[in-house]
Amino acid sequence: MRTTPGQTALLTTLRGTMLSLLLVTGVQAQLPGGVTVPVPGYRPVASYEMDVTLDRENHTVSGTEVITFRNTTRHPVTELLFHSYYNAWKTDGSTWLSSRGRRIPPDTPEERLAWLQVTDAVIQPNMFFSRDDIIETFAYIQPDDGNVWDQTLFRLGLPRPLPAGGEVELLIEFTLKVPRTFSRTGYIDDYYFLAQWFPKIGVLTDEGWEAHQYFPVEYFADYGTYDVRITVPSDCVVGATGELTGRPEVHQDGTTTHRFRQEMVHDFAWVAWPDYLVYTEDYEFMPGYETEVTLLLTPEHRRLRDRYLDATKFGIKYYSEWFGPYPYTTATIVDPAFNSGAGGMEYPTFFTGGAPLFAAEGVLRPEGVTIHEFGHQYWYGIVGNNEVVDAWLDEGFNSYSESRVQMVAYEPNREMMTFFNLPVVFDEVEIPFRWAAAPRYRSSVLTEPLDMPSYQKRYSYGANAYNKGELMHWTLEGFLGWETWQEVMSTYYERWKFRHPTSEDFFVIANEVSGIDLNPFFDTFYHTASFMDYDIYAVENIRSEPPAGSLERPDFAPGGGPEWAPVDPGPAPDGWLSRVTIRRLGELILPVEVLVEFGDGDQVIERWDGRDRSITWTWQRPDEVVSVVIDPEEKLVLDINRTNNSWIQKADHRGARKLVLRWLFWVQSLLEMLVFTS
Repeated sequence: MRTTPGQTALLTTLRGTMLSLLLVTGVQAQLPGGVTVPVPGYRPVASYEMDVTLDRENHTVSGTEVITFRNTTRHPVTELLFHSYYNAWKTDGSTWLSSRGRRIPPDTPEERLAWLQVTDAVIQPNMFFSRDDIIETFAYIQPDDGNVWDQTLFRLGLPRPLPAGGEVELLIEFTLKVPRTFSRTGYIDDYYFLAQWFPKIGVLTDEGWEAHQYFPVEYFADYGTYDVRITVPSDCVVGATGELTGRPEVHQDGTTTHRFRQEMVHDFAWVAWPDYLVYTEDYEFMPGYETEVTLLLTPEHRRLRDRYLDATKFGIKYYSEWFGPYPYTTATIVDPAFNSGAGGMEYPTFFTGGAPLFAAEGVLRPEGVTIHEFGHQYWYGIVGNNEVVDAWLDEGFNSYSESRVQMVAYEPNREMMTFFNLPVVFDEVEIPFRWAAAPRYRSSVLTEPLDMPSYQKRYSYGANAYNKGELMHWTLEGFLGWETWQEVMSTYYERWKFRHPTSEDFFVIANEVSGIDLNPFFDTFYHTASFMDYDIYAVENIRSEPPAGSLERPDFAPGGGPEWAPVDPGPAPDGWLSRVTIRRLGELILPVEVLVEFGDGDQVIERWDGRDRSITWTWQRPDEVVSVVIDPEEKLVLDINRTNNSWIQKADHRGARKLVLRWLFWVQSLLEMLVFTS
């Protein structure tokens, strides 16, 4: 039945009204794929049905995708914007390569290059559109820097505006050239890891398209359903985002098709390799909650099977208990092939670990990276912030969460160094998990503010996104207490899961749950490159003794000469007059505690709001001050210089002497080995 323009407008209005009613009500929906969420949190915007084939001989992937896109804004839209990430390695004139100063050598073989080519784009008929081939509207655009050599973003025009609440279904044919491993994607020998590999629609907001060229940062996309058929040589083991649906289809040409499906995700990645060992376990991580954990393990890492699986389970367990239950029915961890360059990256329900050639006992490799990349299922996957602009909302949040899991599950953390790829563990050197991010943060704290968009940061991306964010969490946990901070985090997760929060959204929740106005702290922390540093400026101990001289004063009698009248000042003060002065050197302020100890073992704790530049405390006591410690419980992990946080009257060098002797022992042993082998 054909509809008139007036009927189409009426139907659009009715559809929008029904959608609004569903979003207002708290209806629960049971979705395929084992996900149960409130309808208000689940707004499928961009869904993909793909059918692709890997050509291992030519290192290409080709196929089709059907994208169903919903305009959730209040305004009509006349064009669609798409990412073509693989074109970042098509030429060294791309923004990705040129911004890093990288060049492609003239003799680079074709296998080192990559590209993504869209060969056709057709609108499928629905209530808003008739069938229409729109490939002639295809054009690369460069809205961020005008770099005409960059082809990582393209547009497709629509034959008529897509109204608010309306849907468009688009069939795209594409082919991509897979590079020799580059930026966590590509192939090495017969190992293929495909990430950020397909034409991917940007995010449409009421302010317009949030779609940037590909800078050396990560990604931002909308939620939807991915239903993907992958055809590969039959000898391949395949892992991917989501659930394997049905039995693989074996074809007479020596290929097999694997189908994976997952709701409520915003990306899809996959791996294919003949050599993988596959281990699968069902894991009940909370009463009534279960997921299937799959490990794809390289043969040389057989001995790491339990370490990988245990780390994944610890991540699922503690993230679920602290923040909210893991909502998916699968979690797949990939041990990347040697020299594949695919390690340490996250994709929905699917993530890569990584281990050194010789994994040492007592050092958390691969545990740390495994927990971290699983954790991105929460901070990036389920709570979908814009990594291109506000990367700290996933990297900083997740680095803190990962460190906290390790602290609970694995403490203590030991220092390790490698000599000729052989690990040496220093049992005497413990690195507290909450302090591990401090050195890198201190090195670039003053470089760029956190609110600078992530893709524009040139010198402090890691220190800001990972380290500054993590240290903020540890600091506010120390300041507010774990129970309060856990409630802040779980509230943030529950309120913003399957949505796109900003930094301000998080700050609002932190203020609300804590009951404290933290805005002065957040304003400085987020909008400036200022730092926190409390310093012991001076400690004075003055012995109390009877004063020298006299307090006698002249008294003039009427009509006579002076008479000297004695004055009794009372007993002289006994003991010591002590003063301690503390300074604030940075602009980042939180209240701080100061522990002062006296010679008789008595201790006092003074509290300072830190608003002034300095404060001085004075005591008159029988014994002098023998030690001062700022922040004795080490709550303020953001303090960039802990060396000025303590003062002691008599230093104890025994610990340093022990470490120096231990280090000299290892140096001597290394020199002896070099002499022996030379």
